[in-house]
Amino acid sequence: MCSAVGLEAARELVERVASTVNHSGDEPGPTHSNGATGPRNGQSPPVGDFVQDWWEAAARVLTELAGGPGPTGGPTSSGSSTEVDVHGTSRGPVWQVQTDSNGRLMAPSELWLRNAQPCPVGPLRLSAGDLRAPDGTIVSSRCLRFDPPEAAGLPARSARGVVVTLCVEKPLEPGTYRGVVQAEGAPNLWITLELTVQSESS
Repeated sequence: MCSAVGLEAARELVERVASTVNHSGDEPGPTHSNGATGPRNGQSPPVGDFVQDWWEAAARVLTELAGGPGPTGGPTSSGSSTEVDVHGTSRGPVWQVQTDSNGRLMAPSELWLRNAQPCPVGPLRLSAGDLRAPDGTIVSSRCLRFDPPEAAGLPARSARGVVVTLCVEKPLEPGTYRGVVQAEGAPNLWITLELTVQSESS
């Protein structure tokens, strides 16, 4: 879609330049979006009009490609990451992690801690309780490892990523386990950790 928008913007720019250069008629040229009209009666094309048109087309392309600014140091792909506000303003986030029965991650998964406030927060230390399946099966919190285990601090209007790994002594039962992750240093921060253990055949 971005390529189509870029091509359309480029096409419009070429048409504007062509209409500006083609000034053989006596009638005023096309009106530009900046309010100026094209040259008439052999006058030279105004450089200001050309520059204005170029910037308008470039701005449209850049806006589509950028997709809007993200948090400083924030995630680049929402498909493999979860974001939560350290002040607890996010509603019902779920941090989803998939592993095999030996605790190996099936895909990268990060938790991004975001501080949107003008004051720094921290130090932060994540912890989690036991993860429990609907049938009562438990994955002990002792199996969970956060990296980094502690953040010295989170500056104002910034974000940082945390990953979780598992260290298990015996294979896990396939299923979905859920628990709550909290952070010492950010009392309003909590997030549901959802661990899906895939069976060997899946």
